[in-house]
Amino acid sequence: MSDVIHKCRVKAIRSKGTGVSLGLKWVFARRGSLKVFSDRLECGNWHIPYSAITEAILQSTPWLWTKAHVLVVRTTETTYQFGLNPGSFWRGELQFAVKRQEGGLFWTIVNIVRIIIFAALLILLLKSLTE
Repeated sequence: MSDVIHKCRVKAIRSKGTGVSLGLKWVFARRGSLKVFSDRLECGNWHIPYSAITEAILQSTPWLWTKAHVLVVRTTETTYQFGLNPGSFWRGELQFAVKRQEGGLFWTIVNIVRIIIFAALLILLLKSLTE
């Protein structure tokens, strides 16, 4: 058994086929740890050998003062998506071939909505504390 090269907390979803999910699946996503080994990825009981990966894409999108990442890993039958916290590990060389992409308009809109929701909750909290 090989040693863990990197371990991080993730939200993860998987789907049959090669499609990327952008909807409500993320609300009920698996929360856990993604472990990077020299020969595979593991997230809970999902074991993805690098030899089974047909495509891997690391999407980066601005998030406040840093960048957040989504790792999309495709095999012949399944697409896995991992919402990654920012970290320097993902900027370096990885143990598997990966295409790097900047996040598109969708992720920019998602981040704006998150900031608006956070601000609204903060305003409501401050109002309730001052009453």
